[in-house]
Amino acid sequence: MDGIDRERGKELHDLFREVFLLRDVLEQVMEQTHVQAGLSTPKARILRTLAEEGPATVPDLARALNVSRQFVLKTCNELCTDQYIEFMDNPRHKTSKLASCTQQGIAARNAFRAQENSLIARALPHADRDEIRAATRLLHILTTQIRNRSPAGD
Repeated sequence: MDGIDRERGKELHDLFREVFLLRDVLEQVMEQTHVQAGLSTPKARILRTLAEEGPATVPDLARALNVSRQFVLKTCNELCTDQYIEFMDNPRHKTSKLASCTQQGIAARNAFRAQENSLIARALPHADRDEIRAATRLLHILTTQIRNRSPAGD
């Protein structure tokens, strides 16, 4: 025996497949939820990132969200028109401005988040809170362990 618990590996593999299936379903549900709550998914993601991480350049946002700079720039320009973000001078770079949430943007993000939480709670009224917390902990642990693995798989 090589010391590898193959049955545990199979169970983890089954969990991973379920997570991928859930991701596809969640993507559709979240888009509908975002529309109902009044903010498109790209705008919501950028507002969330800026609200949680602070000011960032368009290239930084594109890397963080794994999308093109052009897409982020277009979305940021729309958010700027809506007065949810503003561009300000970047002390580290002359031409690459920093995008930052305005007070109106933070208020919109908070209202959007509350509406989103309500829609999700109504959609899944029987989800057990202890099971939700346990699943969240497990997924966080798996994500952290996978991210922290060495490239060689050591």
